[in-house]
Amino acid sequence: MNKMVKYSLIMIIVGGIVSILLAFVNLLTAPVIKNNKLKKVESLLNEINSNDEWIIGNELVNASNNEYIDDVFVCIEEDNNILFVCYLITTKGYSNGNIETLVFINENNTIEKVKIINIEGQTKGVGSLIVDDTNYVKVYEGVKIKKYINDNVSNHNSDSIDVISGATISSKAVIQAVIIACNNYNEFKG
Repeated sequence: MNKMVKYSLIMIIVGGIVSILLAFVNLLTAPVIKNNKLKKVESLLNEINSNDEWIIGNELVNASNNEYIDDVFVCIEEDNNILFVCYLITTKGYSNGNIETLVFINENNTIEKVKIINIEGQTKGVGSLIVDDTNYVKVYEGVKIKKYINDNVSNHNSDSIDVISGATISSKAVIQAVIIACNNYNEFKG
């Protein structure tokens, strides 16, 4: 019995030390990781607005609890007005391949731009049509977010242009990203 208590105490001490070390490493690497995330999409953010500062704002727009929202980038003027909110959203496309989409929403509750940045696992010539057809994502630009508020992919019956024939699953993944961004933005602003 004495050996069991001794080994248990050793394991508890080792576990505690490892936990402290992991917390310390996280403390050192968290700012670097945050910076790298911003750099990943920095050129796309600057296409929308290069005059004002972009920050990572997951907590600012209460997006931390949404499993699809990877990051939120917020463009803020000098007087702290929010000009744009950009959502980086990962949704499931064909064959569980991920589709990463940036959805930009401006201060007028309008979708400024939708940009697909990764189509992992989508079939070339079929699912990849969502990227190959340059007009596909343009159908979202200039649309008020209210079109997608309280919408979901399963009951989404708006304009048929939203879905590309032959790339239905990939198209619905993009629609889902737009819906998620619009609903989160509406909750944040409302």
